[in-house]
Amino acid sequence: VYIMKNYYHLLSFDDDLANDAANDLLKEGWDIVHVGTKLVKILDNGQAYYNTEYVLGGTKNQYEKYLEDCQQSELDYF
Repeated sequence: VYIMKNYYHLLSFDDDLANDAANDLLKEGWDIVHVGTKLVKILDNGQAYYNTEYVLGGTKNQYEKYLEDCQQSELDYF
């Protein structure tokens, strides 16, 4: 039986770096809530282009640390 947790915040990643982002958060204790595919676009030839989507859930402390890390990354970038 699966019991749904109450998460403070959910994050979704589906770009080319999604796997790395998801793994980084898993190392910090976030939980995987969902893994699936996400339609990115329809190509000129009519073919659908999909990426893997990762949805992770975290606590308030984990989310606040994530925001701090994002702000620090932006500062380090410039």
